[in-house]
Amino acid sequence: MRRVKKCSIVLISVFLVACSASPDKESIDEKRTQKESSTLEETSEESESSSVAVDKEDSSFTEKETYEYISGPEDVLASQAYSVGSEIRHVDKDGKEVIRYSVTSGNIAFSAGMMMFVNGIPQSFTDEDGNSTYISNVELGANKSKTQYYTCDFNNVEEAESYVCIEKNILMPDIMIVKRRGFYMGHLQSLSNGWPHEVQCNKFTDLNIGELECNVIGDCAEGSVAVSAYIGEDELYGTVVERSDATYVELVFDVSSNGEIVIAFWGNNIPIQVGEHMYYKCSVEKGKKYSCTFKLEEELVSNIDNFFATVATLSDDMSEYGVYKSTTCIFVDKYE
Repeated sequence: MRRVKKCSIVLISVFLVACSASPDKESIDEKRTQKESSTLEETSEESESSSVAVDKEDSSFTEKETYEYISGPEDVLASQAYSVGSEIRHVDKDGKEVIRYSVTSGNIAFSAGMMMFVNGIPQSFTDEDGNSTYISNVELGANKSKTQYYTCDFNNVEEAESYVCIEKNILMPDIMIVKRRGFYMGHLQSLSNGWPHEVQCNKFTDLNIGELECNVIGDCAEGSVAVSAYIGEDELYGTVVERSDATYVELVFDVSSNGEIVIAFWGNNIPIQVGEHMYYKCSVEKGKKYSCTFKLEEELVSNIDNFFATVATLSDDMSEYGVYKSTTCIFVDKYE
């Protein structure tokens, strides 16, 4: 039922509007079918002639300039065998409970950061200097270790009978700007670690979260969880997308437990409101694959360079709580 795609590539998007504004499913399939043949042919030609995929009609590069392109540091890093370890614990420091975040790099320089979720909703946290953020950023040289301490703000928690917190390590949290079509750096920005535990939340606010009904499109393997997003009018196969192509997004995710999921969207490393709601909640069934399609507003797309989606699974069984991230996508005005 899925369209022909490069299975290794998952593109993400962030700007959604209400389901009533979603493009018609048949029209999406028709557009993709019309472009499938030309896209596959172009992909084959590009992979044979150059390691950098370039749109031949839109690119301002000549064939010679494209062939002689010198790889940048992002390309070098993407080809390295990198290793980053982290540890996230709640500890007592100076008479209060804080989060100790320790991270260690391997044989190449790297960066990492921390994200926090309570009942699936992103939470901001403050560092020891009083700076508040939703994603921290720790730069590491080769074979280096750093430890930082944070305090959770609990500033955006929906009132509930219990509160489950998950902290996640995110690799390469830096905002990247790359303008080459077919660039695959986004897959390095992934989440790891994270163990759910109950926390006390004395404060809560009215949370802007909307109910969402997603379509079941098939079954998924037992225990699998994956988040993907397909963007635009073409069979895009990299993590860099021209803004003019970002007309809609199809969000696809697998589910490993019965319960609910919470969808959050991130633009330039902060949660952003999409459509009528800041976050979306959907009831799901274990072992199913779901799909939701939404229209992308031009005004929103024009203001974001680096973005992705997170899907948090909520269940009565705490061991089945988790937060999963789609590949980071980069919007550009035009490929180079």
